[in-house]
Amino acid sequence: MKYPELNAIKKPLINLSGTGGLGVIIQLNSGLVYTNQTGGVNCLYPTIEGCYLPIVDEYIDQEKMLIDYFTGPKHQGFCFDGIDEKDAIEIDRILALSFISKIFKVDRANLKNSHEAWIYVEIGSHPERFPKLPAEWTPDMGSVIYGINGKKGILTWENSD
Repeated sequence: MKYPELNAIKKPLINLSGTGGLGVIIQLNSGLVYTNQTGGVNCLYPTIEGCYLPIVDEYIDQEKMLIDYFTGPKHQGFCFDGIDEKDAIEIDRILALSFISKIFKVDRANLKNSHEAWIYVEIGSHPERFPKLPAEWTPDMGSVIYGINGKKGILTWENSD
């Protein structure tokens, strides 16, 4: 896949490289374009317009799990040309470990376009609106997003290079 030259992008560009942390760039017409250094040692710089949502769980280091997986025996830091179903299953398993990230699932239609630190995801079912306050706590209050049904995004984290 060919990526645009970053200096040719006319919209404001946010480079997530070096910022650390796990997040999802929700694909929206926001006027902001995001990039990150991805693809392991190949150091790719793909872009997407959207809105960045950090999904860091203070109790579960999912970013480390993803880095360990992509630098482990299978990929050894060289995952730059798509992922396969086994990769998708492992990424989904890691995302399912936290209530913050469990609504995101690997987009199987975009396995070939995904690579280390740039994984296409679908956004699962979540509440349309935050509950009216004051109220007793409900599971709907634990969602990290509201009203973004039907959107897709990019799961991204610090590249392992």
